[in-house]
Amino acid sequence: MSTPEHRRSSRVGRKATSLFLVQLPPPRHGATLVADAIRRLLEADGRVAVEHLWGGSARTIADIGRKTPGKLLGFAALLARLLARRLVGRRADTAYLSFTPWAHTAVRDALVAVLAKGVAERVLVHVHCEGLDATIEGTSRKDAFLRRAFAGTELVAITGETARIGRESGLFRDVHLLYNHALDPGEPVLAREGPLRVGWFGRFDPRKGVLAAIDAAATARAAGHDIRLAIGGSPTVELDEAALEARLRAAGLSDVTETRYNPDEDGKAEFLSRLDVFVYPSEHDHAPLALIEALAHGLVPIVLTQGGIPEMVGPRFADDVVDRGLPPEERVRLMAARIAALAADRDGLLADRRAARTRYLSAFSEEAFEARLLDIFGVEPGPGAAPHETVTGAEPTEV
Repeated sequence: MSTPEHRRSSRVGRKATSLFLVQLPPPRHGATLVADAIRRLLEADGRVAVEHLWGGSARTIADIGRKTPGKLLGFAALLARLLARRLVGRRADTAYLSFTPWAHTAVRDALVAVLAKGVAERVLVHVHCEGLDATIEGTSRKDAFLRRAFAGTELVAITGETARIGRESGLFRDVHLLYNHALDPGEPVLAREGPLRVGWFGRFDPRKGVLAAIDAAATARAAGHDIRLAIGGSPTVELDEAALEARLRAAGLSDVTETRYNPDEDGKAEFLSRLDVFVYPSEHDHAPLALIEALAHGLVPIVLTQGGIPEMVGPRFADDVVDRGLPPEERVRLMAARIAALAADRDGLLADRRAARTRYLSAFSEEAFEARLLDIFGVEPGPGAAPHETVTGAEPTEV
């Protein structure tokens, strides 16, 4: 394991350079949004010159996973440009790329890493999902190739568990923990009275828990609690608008549910700002941005033991984390019980909302993210900055 000095050793008295070998939006999803935020922050800081090279990926959400001649040609062109840079000896201080271990794009990511080693002094590999342990422990020829390709790169992990796996593997030159972040929407308005406003937001993938959230809200409301539900995000082939509306009718929630389809960023922020509780029982995500955005709005999280999610919400909300290993009906019952408890205790709800907001400020704010990011890219943080320092703000407004 190297020391932090290697991050700045190659650039005395000049601007650092970084080659971004990663997709930027479109489409807009977790990995592309994080990559774009990193690019934006580095360019705004002014001490890192970012050059973006990419090709061969989906241009829309619906195109994800499809193999087309256009994608193959685009990726081949990217590899050719990297080979040309290597031949002429053109090197950057860092190369930044992503790796999705479980996806069909894993070999693509590995080929980019192999060539990146020849065009950059340091290769930063951002892993946004689970599956790194399977690659490290795998016995297939594909796993062996992936390990060779990423050996000597630097892992950027978004959870402590992934960072631990990376360190113990001995595969990486360095391992960095970089929690994802969300922009600060400002202090939330906390309502001292009125119905409990429960919501879910994301891509309408049943694995992300939208149907379980509906069932939990319906169960809590059937117990006599005054609850309003809001469901927002992007419909999918697996669950379109009509199927969602039918599920709401079957649950008896149509009259008390707001639906918001494909909102822009301002619309999403406005949607979240009117909630109290964020029920996100995903069985698929690793460290979802939607959850961070909910914490930024001071929403009480109700989630499963999935990926890095328990680490994200922190020990304060341990009672709101439901064991994923339980039968689906039992998970719904426990989530409904937590919703009911919050509906019956307004003071407790307000205290939890303040705690959720504090969790965001201390771990997932843009300031905490930027301080750690600049250190990873070899830029000295500004005076007084500290990675993941606790940030305090004004008390949320109560009405």
